[in-house]
Amino acid sequence: MTDFLLNDDHDIDFSSLSLHLTNSLAQRLSIKLNTFQGEWFLDNTAGIPYFQNILGQKANKTVIDSIFKKAILEEKDVSTILEFTSSIDNAKRKYSYTARVLSADNTEVTVSG
Repeated sequence: MTDFLLNDDHDIDFSSLSLHLTNSLAQRLSIKLNTFQGEWFLDNTAGIPYFQNILGQKANKTVIDSIFKKAILEEKDVSTILEFTSSIDNAKRKYSYTARVLSADNTEVTVSG
């Protein structure tokens, strides 16, 4: 799947005053894991159920981990999750994760958030 290359702020990269295309699995995973379910008008089931199951709820790390792992494994080019680490800080209301996955072409990809 080809997509527009995004910069570190998740905006389209116009750094060279032209559009760049990418086939980056890491970028597709990042977009998927940062999209709120119901946010995209063409498919209100796409994305992470942040409002439905994460935000405003008593944070349960096991449940949140399983939501993220499931979303990663749903990506068609992901063969398996090699490593998944996460942490939760209830005082700061912050969840962070790092996932190292193996793609269908045997390339290791790391995504975090």
